[in-house]
Amino acid sequence: AFDFGADWGVDSAWIEGSKGGLEVWGHYLGKLRLGFISEPVSLERQTSGYNTSFLERSLPVQTFSPGSNIGAMVHDSGRRGWFTWAVGLFSVGKSTDQNASTSQLSLTGRVTWRPVYRDEGRTLFHVGLSASSRSPTGGNIQYRSRPEARYVGHLVDTGQISAGRVRLLGAELAAVKGPLWATAEHILTDVSAEGAGDPLFHGSYIQVGWFLTGESRPYRANSGTFDRVRPLTKYANGSPFRRRHSGAWEVAGRISRVDLDDGLIEGGELRDLGIALNWYVNATARIGLNYIHAQPEDRGSANIVVLRLQYNPW
Repeated sequence: AFDFGADWGVDSAWIEGSKGGLEVWGHYLGKLRLGFISEPVSLERQTSGYNTSFLERSLPVQTFSPGSNIGAMVHDSGRRGWFTWAVGLFSVGKSTDQNASTSQLSLTGRVTWRPVYRDEGRTLFHVGLSASSRSPTGGNIQYRSRPEARYVGHLVDTGQISAGRVRLLGAELAAVKGPLWATAEHILTDVSAEGAGDPLFHGSYIQVGWFLTGESRPYRANSGTFDRVRPLTKYANGSPFRRRHSGAWEVAGRISRVDLDDGLIEGGELRDLGIALNWYVNATARIGLNYIHAQPEDRGSANIVVLRLQYNPW
């Protein structure tokens, strides 16, 4: 299987058996996935970039959460998808803004629980936890963040930190009630770096959205992530603002924050306020408009507008 990122790069490429799974001494452990895999951390990171309501992932996720690396992962879901779990061993993959935590070797895992699920997912509540223990490539780690717009420079940056190990912890919540939805996450990154005062960095976000045309944000029970939006009606010719045959319209708001100041490190603190307007023409194409107000601590502010047409036929 292949998953392509929003910038047309290959986000992941892996193989997995269609039947059975990994067995040890006759005991079934779970499904085995091998290849260039997204490490199981964060609801927003695990949700495909085509299925997120904002055009860029939030500050803490883009800053701390690892992206895709080479590895092996065992995963599965419980009966009727009430819970999911995934754990894997990973090594060096790609070093980009989507993968700040590139590691020589990492052990990463995630569990989710869905205590409420009614009306085929139009009412649900989701809880998740993830953790990762990482050995920085070359003994160095660096965290930095753009203001949720990939064409803007980094506004906070720790610089290179000589570290022996990094431990990452994440907590996530999500809820859907008809056309309304909300998600929130908090991520902690504990860096073992005696020369830098063993800094503890952290970040969080909360975002809410509403489908003006009555759709509900779809949920994938077998992976504990959100799926692609399928409009109740496909856009036909004429005005897209007509209720009938208008496609799907969604508005969303987000507040996010990342703090890279701790120990002897002064990487900075950044807060973002974001507003999104999405028009889903059909199940394969959408036009997204984002406004971001970015405010690095004691360094003024920036106002950014991003417009993007996304097309994903798969």
